[in-house]
Amino acid sequence: MDVGVKGMSLQAVDFRGDGRGALNVEPRFLVDFVPPDPLGKYSLKPCVIPDCGRITKETGLQLCGLHGRRYRASGSVFDEWVRDAEPTPAWSEGNPPEKAAASRGVFVLQPLGGKLRVEMAFAIQCRSSGEVRDVLRPDAFNYLVHQLVVNDIDSLLEIDARSLEELGVERYRVTLPPLVERTQMAIRAQLGLPGKVSLGPRGDGSPYFADVGALQPPWLGVIANKWVRYRLDTEQISPQHAGTQVASLKRFSDFLVSQDVSLPEDVTRDVMMGYLHCIRRERNARGKPLAAATVSKRMSAVNSLFEDARALEWEPQLRTSARFMRGEFPRRTVTDPRFLSETVMAQLEDKANLEKIGRPDIRVAIRIIMTTGMRMGHVLGLKLDCLEELKRTMGPPSWALKYIDTKTRQIGYLPIQPDIAEEIKLQQDRVRSEHGDSVGILFPGRRKVLVVPIANQTLHSNLVRWCEALEVRDENGAKVHVTAHRFRHTCGTRWINSGMSLATVMKLLVHRTPTMTMHYARIHDETVRAEWEDFQRVNIAGEQISPPDAEVAEVEWMLENISAATQALPNGYCALPIQQNCPHANACLTCDSFTTGPEFIGVLREQHRHHEQLMQSAEERGLTRMVEINRTPFVSLTNMIAGLERIRPQDGQIA
Repeated sequence: MDVGVKGMSLQAVDFRGDGRGALNVEPRFLVDFVPPDPLGKYSLKPCVIPDCGRITKETGLQLCGLHGRRYRASGSVFDEWVRDAEPTPAWSEGNPPEKAAASRGVFVLQPLGGKLRVEMAFAIQCRSSGEVRDVLRPDAFNYLVHQLVVNDIDSLLEIDARSLEELGVERYRVTLPPLVERTQMAIRAQLGLPGKVSLGPRGDGSPYFADVGALQPPWLGVIANKWVRYRLDTEQISPQHAGTQVASLKRFSDFLVSQDVSLPEDVTRDVMMGYLHCIRRERNARGKPLAAATVSKRMSAVNSLFEDARALEWEPQLRTSARFMRGEFPRRTVTDPRFLSETVMAQLEDKANLEKIGRPDIRVAIRIIMTTGMRMGHVLGLKLDCLEELKRTMGPPSWALKYIDTKTRQIGYLPIQPDIAEEIKLQQDRVRSEHGDSVGILFPGRRKVLVVPIANQTLHSNLVRWCEALEVRDENGAKVHVTAHRFRHTCGTRWINSGMSLATVMKLLVHRTPTMTMHYARIHDETVRAEWEDFQRVNIAGEQISPPDAEVAEVEWMLENISAATQALPNGYCALPIQQNCPHANACLTCDSFTTGPEFIGVLREQHRHHEQLMQSAEERGLTRMVEINRTPFVSLTNMIAGLERIRPQDGQIA
């Protein structure tokens, strides 16, 4: 399509001069005036009021600022108010598009031509396609267009952070840098040029980038760019892991530059050993040698990159000796888990202290992490409908959290306490009240333009401020540094020490290997899930209980093991959810949460005989009240023993 600017077709402009570096842009984004996006991808949606013409300004409501204020002042039902609202157009008929462009959501490309128009049109297109996950502000976009024209900029790729300052964009110092940077990354990715690579969303939904363009010599940046994309496309690593590996490669890059290594064939075995010697001598911020895990990560990143580069023939000049051998990796020392002592946890779990967390959403997030040991990113990334009620076959209903495990990229379920479930319900109500049903996340941040989850740093900052205000101290009176991840260590240590099986703790912490779980403590008696699935139990009415199926069974199995660790009984099991107070005290034989199995039939018969003898003795002495007190557990025992004998009749009859 030719839009008539300098007589050139703008659909594909060759950026590299070799016929292989063209940006392909849809014609609808190359016009002089690009309208707002009705789908709300590259811009805010237009106001829902017919003939208004303004763009949305109210978070969660498809209303412009003017109609949003009128709606909130009316106190009416939204649908009814929209039906009867007056349009109040944003401009008079015939007013040109460049007038009031910001309020109308119009993106003005009219002053641009050539390469720069294609780039700015591509900025809109890559957000429309979802390649870049943010929303453009037309006022900031149009201001940037004006500055590019005034300063005779030929390409968006010429601009860096310093250039933006020189362009005089103080008015949009927060908005424009990410707009330019993310567009540059998308352009570089399209052209196959090294630069910042978009790794996708973090666990909390925020974008994650890796600056492979900063790697030197240039050939290292080229193969690193291919490598990161290859590993992400084949799902070998998570975005977080990719970012960590690129950071490790930056250390290697700095070393190569310091040694004047410019060509791939110059990376010899001596160079590799020199790098190992360098990182062995490096010190961390506290002046101590780098941990073995840190050294291993840096070595592994280089090894993995070079192995893939040789196998996929990205760099044929790379030597086969440019690698680290197995025995050269440091041995990792086992460190103690960084759990918080019970003295510290008592201060943090105190209800009055929890109320001192100013933001209710942050308080709920911290409570979830504190009681479940979930990773911070997983909690902040929870969907609005994350709560699942479990119709338990072995006790009253319980709740589980449905979440996305970013490490395994699978959906997980985690049992939670009833009081945590109630707090989550209140948080759901707050989100729906403020945003309606348009926001599908449990912990939205406070951004007005694009609603994304609360950032990890925001939660961490609130946690630190809260702990500082409480002046949290350990049993020796020393100040304690509390992080969200230490709650994870604390949960794992508590569970292991309470007698919970290794398999259950692995499930709860979503560990892939027992070695990861064994970091918290030595193995106690392990409960094999197969034994639980094969169980046969009866409740106090003598009714046989069968295990559930599929996903619910996964969560119930964890609940069962948790209960076994916290509610152990001599003659059966308690199916009351974890950490609930028993309303029946010692009267377990009349409790609806009590279940038992054939392995306890001997104890049950002995109790049955004991209650029968007490009833006979009380009747002989005329103690009617004593008879009634013993009759209820006697009936429960009769029913349970009868139910167990139906399961295993060979065990005999009631004595």
